[in-house]
Amino acid sequence: MNMKHKTIAAACWLLCGSALTSSAQANPTLSDDPNGGGCVTTCVTADNWTNANNTGSDTYVGGGGGNPFAVGAVHEFTTQLSVSSQQLNGLTLGGSLNSDYEITRILKFRDEVTGTSVNGSGVGTVTFGTAPQANSVQMEVYIDKISTTGTQANASGTDCYGNGDAAIGGIGVCAGHGSGVGTDGGILVAKLNLIQSISSFTAFQPGLGTGSFDLLFKYTWADPAFLKGLAILGNGTIGYDRLVGTIAQPLQTNHPGHMWDGTPTGDVLGSGGHTAFTVISGDSFEPLPEPGTLALLSLGLLAPLARRVKK
Repeated sequence: MNMKHKTIAAACWLLCGSALTSSAQANPTLSDDPNGGGCVTTCVTADNWTNANNTGSDTYVGGGGGNPFAVGAVHEFTTQLSVSSQQLNGLTLGGSLNSDYEITRILKFRDEVTGTSVNGSGVGTVTFGTAPQANSVQMEVYIDKISTTGTQANASGTDCYGNGDAAIGGIGVCAGHGSGVGTDGGILVAKLNLIQSISSFTAFQPGLGTGSFDLLFKYTWADPAFLKGLAILGNGTIGYDRLVGTIAQPLQTNHPGHMWDGTPTGDVLGSGGHTAFTVISGDSFEPLPEPGTLALLSLGLLAPLARRVKK
């Protein structure tokens, strides 16, 4: 092998080696400690979360020339999620989730209509993309010790998933949230911002339709006593939560009348200015870009290699 080929091989190893290594690694994992002990003695480690079917409420905010389905129209989506199971390498984990403790989340974010279409049968489809946000936080994560409170949040109306209460600070606070482990709402353990939103909904008739969504949230704050595996905590590589799923109408029969912040859900398309959906979703965890490759490029270490190849 001559010097030119050796140099090319070296460059490929520097750039491609870490990528090949990364692709061979398992999915990044997130660990939670329901006792707030920093995962010293008790921890549950998963690479995916599956959420119980919950309810979401969509509200037209404005734009689009007053037409909620025109390009540029802005909508605000509110939902609440309860993790029903955790997976690792494709296997569902056992443990005390939803018997001793629960993981719940509240979300409020805005998206914008990017396109509309109607087929020959009159079936309309609306697509959505990311919009400027009205709140500083779009997702909050809570851990609640059921064994202490004797209550469990769910979509049918117990805990803060019933009538909800007024939003106060951030994107809202359910009854007891932020008061510490053992309260009805749980303790706040993470905050996330929406980075990217891609979704669509097809309405076959009023109150009957289906859609899908792919949302990417970035962790901006987390409590190391309860979570492990996050880049912002310095104890892992995870930087993002990817929430993927479907939305459907009509609603599940046990839906709450209001969301966690008091937003009405409504029963049919456009009821009271709110469009309500059943939300079926799951989460995976995404790492931040590998610093080794970024540092290599930013330092310009490939420039000398490129000059040598030209020789």
